[in-house]
Amino acid sequence: MDAQKLVDALRAMRKQTAANLSIGQMLKKLGQFNDDARLFLSNDKFFTTEFGSYRGYYEDMYIGYSDTDTGLNTVGGLRGILEAALAKGEMKGYKGGDFPIDHDTLLWMSSYGEVDGWALVDVVKVGDAIVVVAKDDEEV
Repeated sequence: MDAQKLVDALRAMRKQTAANLSIGQMLKKLGQFNDDARLFLSNDKFFTTEFGSYRGYYEDMYIGYSDTDTGLNTVGGLRGILEAALAKGEMKGYKGGDFPIDHDTLLWMSSYGEVDGWALVDVVKVGDAIVVVAKDDEEV
């Protein structure tokens, strides 16, 4: 087996066992709710429109965050970010290379160049609140 085939096999194995939601899984979970429904993040952060290759795993995608409310924490806001990423279809790795953005791309919350982030692992309804569960990268 050549080196690239080995790397591809290892990436596929990691995706199959990862706790992170993929873009497709996230969109399916968001589909249960109205677009104007407010989202809360379990890490008390707020989404931004920034997205790109996650530095921890270049083939995964991060969505940017802020400590202050950006107005994007709605089902429709997150869906819009994910649809924009799918429409772009490709992202540059932090140290180069092109990586596809598709329904199987795993999701993180992070910022450009950060190695640490939060894996986006679930969307749950808690009472009247819709919560995106984000786990620290050391917890997954």
